[in-house]
Amino acid sequence: MKNNYILLAFLLTSLFSFSQTLTVNGSGNVFDADGNKWTVKEVEDILYTNPKALALYTEGREKKTWGNVFLYGGLGLTTTSLLYYSTQDVNAEYAPTIVGAIMLLVAIPVKIGHTKKVNKAIDLYNDSLDSKAASTAIKVTLTAGQNQIGFKYSF
Repeated sequence: MKNNYILLAFLLTSLFSFSQTLTVNGSGNVFDADGNKWTVKEVEDILYTNPKALALYTEGREKKTWGNVFLYGGLGLTTTSLLYYSTQDVNAEYAPTIVGAIMLLVAIPVKIGHTKKVNKAIDLYNDSLDSKAASTAIKVTLTAGQNQIGFKYSF
């Protein structure tokens, strides 16, 4: 009997958690209406029902990854080459420094673009929620019988 109550609690929480609008902050993190930060896996699971939004979100996450590779790679390459050649008595070669600086410059628009993709994906998801809410309302009623009690869901 205790397992039935636990199952009912999980069912009710899952129904209410998937029907809320999401927001995105400036760094591309997704938050729910209560201000709780969602993991990438949770966002992908909820966007699974909207393939276009999922594709945009995945593309945005890939842009963030590549932006980080360019940013930290360029920063490391530039710093390492400048430190190495400043301590040596040989003529400095500036090719690694230039490549690192170019990587840093490429990282800036890539990192900026990922937030726009994530915003578009979440906006698509929120718009689909609004249209679903307008077309089908879920009605929950409490029913009781002689020896039973339960919830009735009407779509």
